[in-house]
Formats: sequence, structure tokens, C-alpha cells
Amino acid sequence: MKNLNTKYTAERSSSKTGMLLRTIPVFVVLVFVALFASIAFGSEKWMKTNPRINMELSSFITAQSDTLLNILIPASELRHLGVHNSGKWYFPLGNGRVPSFGGSVDPETGEVTTNVFFPKGSGNSYVYTILLWIGGVVGIDTLVSTAADQVSLTGGFELLSAAPLIGGLKRTGNFADDEFVAIYSDTISDPGYNGVPNMYDDQTHVPLGVEIRQESYSWADILYDDFVLIKFTVKNILDKNIKNGWIGFYIDPDIYNFPNAPIGWVDDISGVIDTLIDEGDPTSRLFIPYSFDNNGDPQGNTRWDSASVRGAVSLRLVASSFENPIQNFNWWVPNGNPDIDFGPRLIGTPEDPFREFTGGFTGSPYRQQDKYYMMAHPEIDYDQLFVTVMDSSDGWVPPANPTILIAADSRFMLSFGPFDLPPGDSVWFTVACVVSDSFHVEANDYARYFDPASPGDYRNRLDFSRIIDDHRRIDSVYNSNLLLPKPGPPVGLEIVESLENSIELSWNRCQRPDIYGYNVYVRDTTISNKWHRASPLPIIDTTFIFSGAQPTHNLMFSVSALDTFGRESEIAFYREITFGRPLPPANLNVQTEDGIPVLSWEPPSDTGLYAYYIYRSRWQEAYTLYDSTASLIFNDVDVESGVSYRYYLKVKNILGLESIPSNEVTFLYMAMDEGILFVNANMENGPQIDAYRKEYVMELMRNVNAGIDVTYQEIWMEGIHLSKISHYESVIIDVEKGGVTLSNSDLDSLAIYLANGGNVMFIMPNVSQLNLGMYQILTVRYGDGDFFHDYLFLDSVLVNRIAFQDGAIIGDLVGSLSEIGEYPNLIADTQKLLTSTIPIQGYIPISGCLFPGETNAETIYRYNSSYPDSVMHNQINGIRYSGDDYRFVLFNFPLSLMSYPDHIEAFRQGLRDLGLDIDCGDVNTDKRVNVSDAVYILNYLYRGGAAPDFRKADVDCNDLVELGDVVIFINRIFRNGYALSCCQN
Repeated sequence: MKNLNTKYTAERSSSKTGMLLRTIPVFVVLVFVALFASIAFGSEKWMKTNPRINMELSSFITAQSDTLLNILIPASELRHLGVHNSGKWYFPLGNGRVPSFGGSVDPETGEVTTNVFFPKGSGNSYVYTILLWIGGVVGIDTLVSTAADQVSLTGGFELLSAAPLIGGLKRTGNFADDEFVAIYSDTISDPGYNGVPNMYDDQTHVPLGVEIRQESYSWADILYDDFVLIKFTVKNILDKNIKNGWIGFYIDPDIYNFPNAPIGWVDDISGVIDTLIDEGDPTSRLFIPYSFDNNGDPQGNTRWDSASVRGAVSLRLVASSFENPIQNFNWWVPNGNPDIDFGPRLIGTPEDPFREFTGGFTGSPYRQQDKYYMMAHPEIDYDQLFVTVMDSSDGWVPPANPTILIAADSRFMLSFGPFDLPPGDSVWFTVACVVSDSFHVEANDYARYFDPASPGDYRNRLDFSRIIDDHRRIDSVYNSNLLLPKPGPPVGLEIVESLENSIELSWNRCQRPDIYGYNVYVRDTTISNKWHRASPLPIIDTTFIFSGAQPTHNLMFSVSALDTFGRESEIAFYREITFGRPLPPANLNVQTEDGIPVLSWEPPSDTGLYAYYIYRSRWQEAYTLYDSTASLIFNDVDVESGVSYRYYLKVKNILGLESIPSNEVTFLYMAMDEGILFVNANMENGPQIDAYRKEYVMELMRNVNAGIDVTYQEIWMEGIHLSKISHYESVIIDVEKGGVTLSNSDLDSLAIYLANGGNVMFIMPNVSQLNLGMYQILTVRYGDGDFFHDYLFLDSVLVNRIAFQDGAIIGDLVGSLSEIGEYPNLIADTQKLLTSTIPIQGYIPISGCLFPGETNAETIYRYNSSYPDSVMHNQINGIRYSGDDYRFVLFNFPLSLMSYPDHIEAFRQGLRDLGLDIDCGDVNTDKRVNVSDAVYILNYLYRGGAAPDFRKADVDCNDLVELGDVVIFINRIFRNGYALSCCQN
């Protein structure tokens, strides 16, 4: 029995989104909807009303890391994100980005993260996402690496840790209550994440060659609890100069109360404060981009309540290693229609001409050259509030409809530079993100004072002093070397050793220079829930031995830090121990005997044990006490096929105390005791398209040998569950209807099934799993961790997307040409295509091509295009694999739309390649198993007829052809008896 394939990662990101829909005739859109049920067109409004659609990766998949990357953090302490929540913020932070939507898991608490809230727990959202962009010129290339390409919604995660599977971020505790350090680069090569170009880009990710160290700080101190400081150090780790480098921070604020205002992001306003605090002193400049809700969402325009968003969010460059950086500010309101997409743009001069972004957009920079231009081009946009009164007379390109832009789903970019970065050199910069409360003053100010023709009247009602005071406080903290707030708690508290009557503790030393000592606290939960000082005086060292512990008592320990002013931090994360607890069992392992898991283990070294307690979990459910035994072996007779079980053990001593858990083991049993499961994944309950009629798919299934048990299932009724498919020797997945894809959970089940010796036939024209849109051929690349890469050995696929002409779908696939003798050539059945209520010009539409990697997968078919010069023609569109671990056959075209009978023979040959004896019982070789085969044997036995092929006729495996075989035929054909079994070689 094989174990689960540990390289397969079940969690995925939904970072791949649809493409924007171009303008097409209405009737064509309706036809398309009827055909494919839905169009994934990248609507951000739709995305934001569906928080489950998480644009970031909550669980990275293994990627190739640059050998020059130097990770200084122990792997055991790494994670994907850190949550700043010690102060008023709830602020998840990953690699150069504040993740959008939430939906990841906080590795410290195990809780699912949420949107960025201020104050935490309020539901008041001030940030949808913040993303780091780094741009520069390398040789002749203008390159920009982004934490994520949120502009085009195509993913494009280009800043990844060198250990993507486990993360690259660690909690530290030198200065702040919440303090994290992360190390990542743009040199990780994984097409699954950074190899997805947007619709206007002509290349995948090309790295600048930078490594970034990110340090972030936040405090619980009441004076400093509304901002997060983040320092970035950018190093050139390759051997090429980076010239004219620029840094950009993209922020999509989305200021509203979630979920009380489900589309509350549509009324944000962005602007910038650009002023000298001390007149005449250029070093006192405050350049603060900010955003706020247009009216703060008062209740009934009369009063503030808990769902009101009265604050303003701002982002500022606090300091940098390059002198006198030029700072730019740009805001824009995106739209898939370039005629509506808008951001302020200078009209241009002969020396600095106007530049239109690719695609005709004036606001959204899709291509990296446009991103770089936005960062590097000198421009400080006017405040969005004034969009109705700014025009060409002020030097700006006027918008077509300014009134809809006053308050909208706006974004802004803070950028600064330039700098040069030779190989091995670094630059650093520190930014601050802050929410300043009570920016709105009176609840009815917007209703009373806002006038599009005179927006300054309303602007004068806003309290900008709140923002300026917060940023002055940020400067004071930064200029004090982060010493002004009280210290953060120590990290790394551990129980080093539990001796006969004492417990030794240790923790990490705080690096802050004004730390005087540490207080150790203990709580004996057996007696009370109060914390007590474990020592009357502060501890100068970072170790402490606690004496006087009572057996059976449960003790909790924590530690705080004291500075030289006597200010005490919050207590650290506690550690817990029950004094006198026995040691756990050792070396728990599991083996299988006839499908039953057999657990065995070694006893602990201490004595006085009287019971072993077995804890069991199904899949990822919580562990429960399952059974107990006094033996050193345990058979679990109550397990199901296709269910993963986890086990650990505890022991109890004579005091009644349980040990900590033993090591964990996992068991999965795959019965594979039935014939074929035929899964129709064509969503027959959805829109009906005659060319993909159910009867054509059923024709394939009916032509399986009647001697083999076949179970039929429609995927829309129950999905593909491992607990079911684990019972079948082979599984057929038919996904021929365009626009239908398998879910991630379906792919997870198939991955585990294959990893444990399964056999699968895929009839799947759209292996890409993308919802098909109104575009031409699209390349989709796969990397480690993707099902199609790891199990079907595909490096990439070409997807033949939907094309319309004169109200009809243009078809391209004439047929599939066989590469090997066992498979017949296939020709499209044009009569089936004519049955479609939506006209099809030419041949079969919606069929792709495959590009396998360097594997043992064998080519069986090639694409025969009606356009011999097309990129599809003669490309691979069918492969098979037969290994010691599993088998599969993949037809990357709709097999049921090929002509009879060749498509039936191709289907039957595919079953043979899965290891099925499709010819067993076909005595008269008519490719059927019916009563005529029994008659053939009777003629041979009693009338001198021709001798049958013994391999096909000996269906009871007794090495004879006799009357007993005829009886088995009759029982099978007329009474649904046991499946036929041919054993002759």
C-alpha cells in the first residue's frame, strides 16, 4: 500500500482570474452565456463581493530558489505572513504586501485572517491591499517586479521567499509588541505564480535580481497604536547593474464597514498632503498620500455609529538611504473599458510628451513599462475631490465624465527614487501606514457642504491635523531608534527542562538597548487563574529556574520586559506544563494488513504506566479519543476506503496524568475492489448544447465491455470524492463540454487516487481549467505543486479560446492523427456539430494542445487543424502513461464528437492502456459481449464449431472452456451476475 504523495499540496490559491471582456454584440454575449454558463471577465466588483475568492496565496507551492539567496531564518520558525494586531490595527503582512480579502491562516493562532480592520474587530476596513513594486533598467530592459499584479488581476506574484513551501517570515521581539522580519526575492522561478502575463504584456516574469529584507513594527502603547512601520532593504544579488531604480507602493483602500456596506468601496477619495511643517526648512516636508470615505458613512446623515468609517488611511516614506528622493503621487479609477478608465495625467509638452498607456488606458498601468513610467515620471496629481474643476487650462487631461470620479473605487500610488544599484549593493527605505481617526468631523458635513462646482468648501470641513499629528508621532518614534514606545514582549519563551522539583525556562534577549531586565510570571491553574511574579526582583539574564512545583499541578509561564524607565511590556506567549506528567510512547508507526491499519509503538522509559490511549482523526478533523489498550499493538478494524486517518497516542501514569502526544502517523486505504467509475462532468443540469448531447457521451460508456462492471455518475450531483473513487480499479472523467472545469477538491481527490496506484482516463479538451473567454489561443504554464504538472507531466498547454464570426462559433479541429498503431485516426463528426442550436463554422471548437515535460508520457495523438499554418496544427493533443505507480490516458479533445466507430475503438484502447481486459468474453470478436458469444462456445462444445480464443472464452479462470463458462455468460448478460474474469495468457 502506497502512502499519500507528500509532494502534492491540496491548498491552492485562486490567483488565476479571468480576462476582461471586450465589447461584443449583445446577442453573442447571450449565446456565450447559454453555452458556457458564466464568463470570468475579471470584474473586481464581483471579486470583492466574494471574499472567498482570495487573490493571494494562502499556501505556497514548492518553487525553485536562487542559489544566491541567503536565508538567515531557521526553517522551523518560518511562516507566510505575520499579523500586526497588538495596537488598534488588524494588519496581516506578507512578502511586500498586505493581502487582499484575508482567507489565509494566521500561523500563530490557527485562525483564518480577515480584511485589514481598524480598530481590530470593528469590521471597519481601510485597506484592501498594499503592494510593493520595484522597478529599474537592466541593460536594455525596463523591468518591474510586483508583490502582486493587482492592476490586471492576473496574479503575477513575483516576490517570493526562497522556501515557498514554508514561508520566509519570522516573529522577532527586539523593539515592538508585534515585530516581524521577512526575506524574499524576485528571482524565484515558478510559472504557476509569476509566469502568468496579463493581457497586455508580451512576456512572463523577468527578475530584476533583487533580494528584500522586510522588518515591520507595531505597538500596543496608546500613543503609538495606530500605525505600522515597515523597513525594506533591497539588495542587488545578480551580476548586472540596476539603473534608475524606483520604488512604488500601490494601495487599494476600500474604506467601508464589512459586511454592513457590501459594496462600500465605490465611494473612496484619494489625495495628498504636500507641505512644509517648518516653513523654509526643506527637510521638514511632509508628503502624505491618503484616502478616505466620501462621507464617513454616518447613520442617516445625522450621527456617527460603530459602522461609520470616520478615519483616513495614509502611507508615507519616512526615511531612505538615497538622498533627496523624488516623490510622486498618482491616483486612478480603474475600468475594463479604456474609455472610462481614468487617472489624472498631464497634457504633456514637447519636452515631456503625453504617453498613453497600452490598451488606451489613462489610469491603469497594465504593462510593466507603464508601471515603471507611472513610478518614475514626475507627477503629483491633484486631489480626487477636485476632479470636476480641473481641466486642460490647469495642464491636465480632462475626464470624459468627471462627476462619476469624485468618489469611486480609486487607488493611489506613492513612488520614490531614483537610485542606482550595482551588483552586491543595497538601498533601504522605511514607510509608515496609519489610520487617523475622526478625519470627518460632523456627520452631516458631506450632505451640507459638498458641491462638485466648489469642492473646497467640503474639504475645509475635514480635519487634516489628525493626519499630520499622527505622522509627527511616527517621526518621533523613528528618530528615537524605535525606543519611545514601551518595549515589546520577549519572544522565544521555552521550557528547557523539567527536573525532579524544578522547571528551567529560557527566552530570547530583547535587542533594544534600554532593556533593564525581565519579569517571570507563573499561573497555577490547578489553584486559580491569577498570574503571580515568580521572582520578587527582575531577572537580568534570559534563563530562570522555577522551584517548588507540585506534582499533578498545571503550570503556565510567561515573561515580560522592563526598560530603564520601569515601563513593562505585555507578557509573552505563555508556555504550559503539568508537573509529574509521564513521557509519551516512542516511535509510533503504522502498517497495513489486508486493508486494516496496525499501530505499534515502544513504551516510554519511565514506569508505572497502566494504559495507552489512542486518538484518531479523519482527514483534518479534530482528534478525538478513539480507544485504549494495555498492549503495544492496536488493530483499527473500523476504517473506510478512501479516507485518510491520523493517529497519535498518550499514556497515563498512576497519578492519572496524561503524557503529551506521541508522534503522529497517517494511514490511507484504497480498496480498488470494483470495476470502472464513469464520471460525466459535462454539467447536464446546466445550459444544453446539442453538439455536446448526453447521448454522445453515453455512447462511449455503453461500449465498455459488458463483462466489466461500470458505474455511471454525474459530477453535478455529487462531485469527485476520494471515498468513492477509491473503490474503483479505473476512473473515466469526461469533461467535453466547453467552459466546464473540475474543482480543486475534485483534483485533490484524483491526485491522491493516482498517487496510490489509480488509473484514470481524462477526456478533457480544456486541461487549462480556465473558464473560456472571447479570446484566441492562450498559453497556460504549470509548475511544481500543480496537479497537471505533477501527475499528468505537463509543462504547459495551449487553450483554443472561443472565437465568433457572423454569429457562429468558429471550429478548428478537423481530427486527431494517431502516433501509434493501437489507436485509429479520428475525424470530426460534422453531423453531430450540425445539431447544435448555436451555429458552428468549420470543425470542433474548444480543444487544446499539450506540451509534456521530460517524462515517460507517450504521445498518442496530434492536433489536425483546418488551418495547417496555425500554431495548433500537429501539436500533441493526446498522451498516455503506464508506470509502476499509476496509469492515465489524456484525450485533450472531445472524443464523443469524433466519427463512429473510430472514436469507440480509441476509447476501448484507452481502457486497455489503463490495464483493463476489455477483450475478455468477446469470443466472436465483434467488440461486444452478448448472448452470441455464449452461442459461439456452445457450437464449439456440442456442434463441432471453430475453437474460440481460450484467453477470451475462459471466463471463470479454470484453464478450461466448458459449459460452466456458458453459464457465467448467461448469468452476466441476463441476471447481472459477476463480472467476467479471463486469466489465460
